[in-house]
Amino acid sequence: MSVSGQNHSRIAEILRVGLLLLLLTLIGFAVCTPWFGLVGDDWWFFAHLSDGQFPSALLYENPQRPPVPYMWMGLWQLFGLRIWAYYLFDFSVQWIAAVAVFAIFRDILRWRLLDSVTVAAIFLLYPSDTAHLYLPVLSGRVCMMLVAVAAYLWLRAWTSSVRPVPLIVASLVLMGLALFSYETGVVMLALLPLLLARIAWRGFRAWLAHAVPCGSLLLVYLAFRLWIDRAAAQRADAFYVSLKLTPAWLRAQIQALPAATTWNGWLYALKAMLNLGLVESAVALILLMALLLLALKWLLRPATAASRNWRGNLALIGVGFALSAVAVAPIIVSSFALQNVVGTLDGRFVLGAALGHGVLITGICALPGSILPLSGKGRAMLREMLIVLLLAVALLGGLGVQKQYARAWRTQLDTVRALQNYSPTFDDDTVILLLDVPTGPFDVRFYYPFTQLVRRFYANPTLHVLPWQQGFAPADQLLALGEKHIVAVTDVVRKDTLRFDYDHVIAFRVEPDGGLQPVQVIDSRYLCGDTCGDLSFALPEGWMPAHDPVNLDYTLRSTAAGGSAYLDWRAFLRSQLDFVGAVELP
Repeated sequence: MSVSGQNHSRIAEILRVGLLLLLLTLIGFAVCTPWFGLVGDDWWFFAHLSDGQFPSALLYENPQRPPVPYMWMGLWQLFGLRIWAYYLFDFSVQWIAAVAVFAIFRDILRWRLLDSVTVAAIFLLYPSDTAHLYLPVLSGRVCMMLVAVAAYLWLRAWTSSVRPVPLIVASLVLMGLALFSYETGVVMLALLPLLLARIAWRGFRAWLAHAVPCGSLLLVYLAFRLWIDRAAAQRADAFYVSLKLTPAWLRAQIQALPAATTWNGWLYALKAMLNLGLVESAVALILLMALLLLALKWLLRPATAASRNWRGNLALIGVGFALSAVAVAPIIVSSFALQNVVGTLDGRFVLGAALGHGVLITGICALPGSILPLSGKGRAMLREMLIVLLLAVALLGGLGVQKQYARAWRTQLDTVRALQNYSPTFDDDTVILLLDVPTGPFDVRFYYPFTQLVRRFYANPTLHVLPWQQGFAPADQLLALGEKHIVAVTDVVRKDTLRFDYDHVIAFRVEPDGGLQPVQVIDSRYLCGDTCGDLSFALPEGWMPAHDPVNLDYTLRSTAAGGSAYLDWRAFLRSQLDFVGAVELP
């Protein structure tokens, strides 16, 4: 085939893959953003944007990261409060990044078409159970896209040269960028091509010759990361806590590695089945599988059916597992430790693990076909079916998780709506204590998000909301009732607290039907008493716990003259969502 014909064939292939990834992005966007994404973290994001602040630097990002505030400043200047613009930008970034990952694996590493598509699809869908489309994670997606393009251009030049010095220098530059931007995915892209380059057609020794220097660079990078985390932990306001470098602690971290490299989105598939009902879940799974299978069949029309040998598949599984473990290692040694590693991975690190999982799953899907006595077409069909099944189950699992998000969001809105119906306005500096707030996997559990939500509804930045969680003991709460003051945690990471006088506190009990009942006396079941020492946060010096029921003398002084803040907020949301037409809001 002529050079011109090869170029046209490659362009057509990229267009087909781009359409497939566009389909997956659309599905993921629909699955992971119920009610147009106005749930969970995104709500807090826009609550902060309306204050002219930068949520990524305040919530999930390290405040010491220089690029993040400037990036959000630029987005703020471009988009303002146009919600649709942020999501269109997010959608475009994820699709372009996935196409760039496909191009790297297909054109540079010379992977087969289906293998390259699998890695790109897993990279795209991997965080669907955590923060796949949450806007605070955009910094990671932007950095990933930029580095993917840079790595692509660098590897294009590398294909004509095998000198090791430029490779080592380029890897060090990318690692420096990873340290500067705090994005683990950057260093994953720096190492992945070196670790996997020509593994399939040069043999184990050639691969080992590449892996040894890459492994050395990787150890240097991890040492720097540990040193940075350790240095940051010495500051009182550090994002990370001190490392407990004891044998027992280190052993626990190593034992957590298998859980850290497990894609929790698949584990949520059973939960999705239960939430949707057996028939609904089965229908959704079959439809997703049929849609993806048709897309893959259309994609693979000119492709040949040949699987890698079983040794290569095992090597891919091992390398993918190692890369995923390395990607989440900084989480294991951070303040999130075990509880977040086996639960929700932070969006900054999950991208690096996504590439590792793409490699891992490629080997897993190809291994059975290379072991079983099947023909070439049989191996290809088995591999395609496994890939389609895993993607469909992952999407279904994400759907179940996001349904829980939607339920939690509805609970939050119903609570605030009941509060607004009880009193359209509140005096400045009012502290609203909500007792028996329903809790669930993704419900509001602490001061910050509920306070921002109520402030937006009432357009009053001086209000405070203290939720007392239903089903938790007083010692497990994030607030403590004292004789003269209430102490509440305002930042769950740094354990920052505020103290509130009872002079401005008004209390409500959330009823099972969602209504609110005013409370004048807070009885002893809400008091921590002698168990206050077991609280997870530090109490201010001189603070004394309450042992007797607390009487609230503050009376509600509000009238309906101010109008309905809830209706004003509905109008605001509709104005931001006019690009989709009429929207039914709760």
